[in-house]
Amino acid sequence: MDADNNSHYLFEGEFVVKLDGIYTYAHYYEHPESKRGVVIVGMNHGGDKEYFEHMAKLLENVEIVLHEGGGLPSTQEETAEEVEKEEQENLQKLASEDVDEAFYPAVGSYFRKAHKFLQLDGGGGAFDCSKTGWEPGDAEFFVKLNNDEKLQQFMAERQKDLTRLMPELKKEVIEFIRKALKNIENGQFTKKDFGDGFIFFWSDKTLVNMFLGALGKPRDEIVMERFDQIVREKNPHTVGIMFGAAHITYQRKLLEQRGYTLRRSIELRNIAF
Repeated sequence: MDADNNSHYLFEGEFVVKLDGIYTYAHYYEHPESKRGVVIVGMNHGGDKEYFEHMAKLLENVEIVLHEGGGLPSTQEETAEEVEKEEQENLQKLASEDVDEAFYPAVGSYFRKAHKFLQLDGGGGAFDCSKTGWEPGDAEFFVKLNNDEKLQQFMAERQKDLTRLMPELKKEVIEFIRKALKNIENGQFTKKDFGDGFIFFWSDKTLVNMFLGALGKPRDEIVMERFDQIVREKNPHTVGIMFGAAHITYQRKLLEQRGYTLRRSIELRNIAF
């Protein structure tokens, strides 16, 4: 759980909930021969505006940045009517006694409503992903997902793993979310409560391992394949990788397998309590 009884280290320490806020990290690497620098930035997709401004500043002089394709706001925003309709459908499912029907809508509704209530920034104003040198590092994964039968079968099997979560765990998650949504509705939900929610969701190693196996590692491997291609073709002096904090442990392992050495790490305060 925690090293000082006050901090909760999630995703192998890449996401930390402390007494004063939520933190992620930026890790600076260097290759001992080429001297190429790589900064891997772990992010949370909602937070204080200053958090995203800090991340953008860390990456402003990096030659090429590979970012998470789904990690930044879409250019095609849903209409208010579409959002409202989806929310109503999710809330109806959340009320179901069928835990399988309620589980996924519950998680989605929780994060959307918490972000809106707490007025968290999404990062869209800090990053211009259309500028030269910025590209989605996981684009090839989604292309493969549409065309590669082996990858499709692998992902389908991992999704089945998620659906086989113990019913007791699903019930616990649903009840937690129902209470949280009620507190949001009553105006009694804080950023500290949001931090406690992350501790609740991601302290269970079984759930974390299933989640990463289904959604994380296949994408991370393709990100690093794209990294290799960029190094071969463009030979940049600096590369940035900006993905959700849950991806960072495995991405760092893959980078270290390529001979890169960690030089330093810095904390990034995602949300101040």
